[in-house]
Amino acid sequence: MKNSLKHINEIVLTQGTLTKEGISSLPIDSEKLIFWDLFDNFASLSIDKQRDFDDLTEGIPWSFNLEKGIIMFEDYTFPMQVYGSFSKSSNTWLWAWENQHLQQTPKIIANSFVLKHLGERFDISHLTVPQYDSNQNELYDLGLIACSMFGQDGFFLADYGQGIMLLTVTFPDEIKDEFDEIGIEREVTVIGEFLEQYEVSNQVDALEAYLYLKGFKVSIADGELRAEADGKFLKLGFNEDFFLTSLDTEL
Repeated sequence: MKNSLKHINEIVLTQGTLTKEGISSLPIDSEKLIFWDLFDNFASLSIDKQRDFDDLTEGIPWSFNLEKGIIMFEDYTFPMQVYGSFSKSSNTWLWAWENQHLQQTPKIIANSFVLKHLGERFDISHLTVPQYDSNQNELYDLGLIACSMFGQDGFFLADYGQGIMLLTVTFPDEIKDEFDEIGIEREVTVIGEFLEQYEVSNQVDALEAYLYLKGFKVSIADGELRAEADGKFLKLGFNEDFFLTSLDTEL
């Protein structure tokens, strides 16, 4: 795994979120990152989180209040962060930090500025160009990055007719406690879903990041990744091209 990603993951795990200060603290000689490095690193954990978010909110009517920074799903109200919006008429993405309307509520677009700062640090144009041609699939990709990078508990594509706004939410503690337990069956399912849906160039690094950020103690040796948490184990084997070839659990 690139050292820059290792440092980012350590910040996220220890501080709960990536910040501008955290980005500034990265070693000057950190390797260049591309957008898809971030995707491979954070997407699987977000897929995991999204299962819980969808269980709570799927099919439930919603509304949001930008001034209060909240989104409501009937009985549930969550603090939210807004990252940007997709225009259906022009098929373009506009970052929240560039949106004059959203600039009036700076607290709910704070994370979008952190992504901009990260893009400037590593020359990632996806994160620094204010508006660009896009599609709805890319919103989902951005959501998978942002959700776990900022320690959020789910992301939501808020379709308001003319466009779609990308936002993430934070659960209250009583809901977090319901989903807190690590279960091997859950991780096995998420790994399978992640690798089936997406082309991942280095599956070793991607799955190491997922399990590390999920709270497992991870070690890699001789083409094998071992992960342990609360007496539960995962053993993953990889070939010379860094593709997963075996997955075993020891309960």
